Amino acid sequence: MVTARIRRPDGRIQFDASALTFQMVGKGSVNVQGRVAGNTTPGSALIPIPSASATRVLAVAAPFFTAKAGTTQINGQTYAHYACSVASGTVSYWMFDLSSNMPRSPGGLTLRNPQTGVIIYSSDYDVFRVVDRLTSAGDSRNLDASRTYAVAQQDFAGHRRPLSPGSYFLNGQEIIWDGSPQGRDSSWSYQNDGKLYGTRVSGGAISSGEVSWDDVRGQLGFGPTPPDYPPDWTRPLGNALIVDVTGL
Repeated sequence: MVTARIRRPDGRIQFDASALTFQMVGKGSVNVQGRVAGNTTPGSALIPIPSASATRVLAVAAPFFTAKAGTTQINGQTYAHYACSVASGTVSYWMFDLSSNMPRSPGGLTLRNPQTGVIIYSSDYDVFRVVDRLTSAGDSRNLDASRTYAVAQQDFAGHRRPLSPGSYFLNGQEIIWDGSPQGRDSSWSYQNDGKLYGTRVSGGAISSGEVSWDDVRGQLGFGPTPPDYPPDWTRPLGNALIVDVTGL
C-alpha cells in the first residue's frame, strides 16, 4: 500500500513512499591505463568497488566513450572494469547504494516507510537522481549544460559479427596431417567486428557509441570452400540511466 505519492505536472511520479532510494556512498576518479581485457580495446578504467554489496550502482562520466565490461579482481581487490575508446584520460565516478543499507541521519529530517521501516528520505543523503536515459547505441540527449551528469550503465552490451558478411580471406594452402588422404587444403579466415556499447558525457551532451573490443582476424578452418562463420551475438544497451550529480 502506497502511503504517499507526488506527481510532476506532466503526470510522471516525482516521489513515491514505497520506492527504493539510492544515496551516494563514494566518488572519485581513475586514470585510463593499458588494455586489461579485450583484444583491441585502446584502454581500460578500473574502479575499486566493495565486493560485499550487490546493490551498489556506479555512474561514470568521461569526455570519451566508456563501456561496462564487467568486474575483475587484482590482488584481492574487486574492480569495475570499463573499456575506453582512448588510451589515456580520466574517468570520474559516483557510487550509490540502497538507503536501506545506510544509517539514519544524526540530525535533520528522516522519513521511513511506516510499513517496512526502510528509510526513504534523509536530509543528509545525496540521492541518485535520474533525469533521462539512453536506450540504444547511437542514442543521445542534450540537457542543461550548467549541470553535471554521469551515466549508470546496467550491464555489458555490444556485438560480435563478421565485419563484411560474405567476405573471406584465403590464407593459403596448409598441410593437413589428419586427413584421409593426407595432403594440402585451403585455410580460411574472416575479419571480426567486435564492439562494446558505452556512453560519453561532454557537458550537457550525453551520447552512446561503440568501443573497439574484438576487431581481429578470426580463423574459420580448412576446406575447398569457406566454412560457416561462428554465431553472431548482440546484447542491446538497454537503459543507461543519466544521473544528475551536480554538487555531489
